[in-house]
Amino acid sequence: METKGSSIILAGDSIAKGIVFDAPRKRYVRANKEGFAGFIKNTMNATLEQVSRLGWLVTDVKAAIETRIFRKEPKQKLDKSETEEKSILVLEVGGNDSDFNWDEIAKDPYAEHLPKTTLPVYTDTLKQIVSAARENDIEPVLVNLPPVDADRYFAFFTAGDEEKAKNVLKWLGQVGRIYWWHERYNAALEYVAEITSTAMINVRHAFLNTPDYREYICEDGIHPNEEGQKLIFDAAMDFAKRRAPGLLLGNA
Repeated sequence: METKGSSIILAGDSIAKGIVFDAPRKRYVRANKEGFAGFIKNTMNATLEQVSRLGWLVTDVKAAIETRIFRKEPKQKLDKSETEEKSILVLEVGGNDSDFNWDEIAKDPYAEHLPKTTLPVYTDTLKQIVSAARENDIEPVLVNLPPVDADRYFAFFTAGDEEKAKNVLKWLGQVGRIYWWHERYNAALEYVAEITSTAMINVRHAFLNTPDYREYICEDGIHPNEEGQKLIFDAAMDFAKRRAPGLLLGNA
């Protein structure tokens, strides 16, 4: 992986944006060190372009990249002797895609309900982004998904409404299926990384390698907390040391 004069495009959802849930204020805020963005700013010898937003789906990310990055004229192909500049796209997305409209489910638990992005669309869109990045002479790097705390998330979105919880469970079957469904999207991302020979930052391993990953998840059950953001930092640092040590300031 070329490193000198590099620029990094960080694209994704709230995790890439470095968002945590502030329980006392019941609102989403930026993490102290900004998650991935803070890692890049503070430890890497590269410019950063942030293309992430709370709530984004993979299709939103694709559209944003096409508008802000791929719309530019393709770079003229130069000999490596002429330039060592390299653009890298770090892509983290999938948590929102795997989610459902729980209010609609609660209203009619016997109807068919689809996730915000179906698994085939999610998988195909990831492939399209990876392919388009390479066509634009940008090196893609995928980031897999931190695990969710299904029990905490269920309690969060039902918010003490017993009737809503009861109706959602009629459709869901059991709360643990939230984790299982989310895991399918993580598996799809890892599959795309494998079949496209794309490097991947293994954030999920960092969480599941702890005695209890739930200690690193916010009260909402889906966002890494400040300590979880540190796990993300460590996973990104481990990746950079192995794959692109020249990107680290001082080769830390």
